[in-house]
Order: sequence, then structure tokens, then C-alpha cells
Amino acid sequence: MNRQRVFSNGNQWKSHRFFCYAINVNDDTGFIKFVVVDNNLRRKGYGKAMIELALKYAFEITGVKLVQLNVFDENIAAKYCYEKVGFIEESITQNVFTYKNEL
Repeated sequence: MNRQRVFSNGNQWKSHRFFCYAINVNDDTGFIKFVVVDNNLRRKGYGKAMIELALKYAFEITGVKLVQLNVFDENIAAKYCYEKVGFIEESITQNVFTYKNEL
């Protein structure tokens, strides 16, 4: 019998920040796949703190040698945040997709 378990926080708290992290074990590279910060919390240092914590986790817990991420060119605030924590631009991919006019 297939069962699905549903977990809930009982509506006790609301998540305002989120990131998704993956590891390529073949080359010990981490990849921050999604970074989301609630619109009301942007430009207050939460994104920077979250990325710094993600990097600490990546290097100290998962032991990767490199962490990468992608960002849309139009997302200037995110690019600034990533540069503040030490990311540098390595390449640009032309004609990437957008999802529902998302930046």
C-alpha cells in the first residue's frame, strides 16, 4: 500500500527565506539552486546572511571545493548580494529562459 505523509508546522511560523542546495559528488562542487527572500525583507541583510550560512554549510559540512550559482542579468540586487559575499562572475549564458516574468 502506498502512503503519503503530510507534515505541517501547524501554521506556527512563516518562512521568509529559502534556498536549495545540491552537490555534484563527481567533482565536489556545490550549487545553490534557488534563493528566495520575501519582498518585505529585501535590502535588510537577510539574503546576505542566508548565503553566508549556505556557504558555511557547503564548505564546512559537505566539504565541497567550489560553490556556484546562477542569477538573471536583470536581478541587480541579487548580483550585488552575491558579490558582497565573494562570488565572482565566471561566464554569461545568452538567451536563457524566464519563468512567469520572474527576475
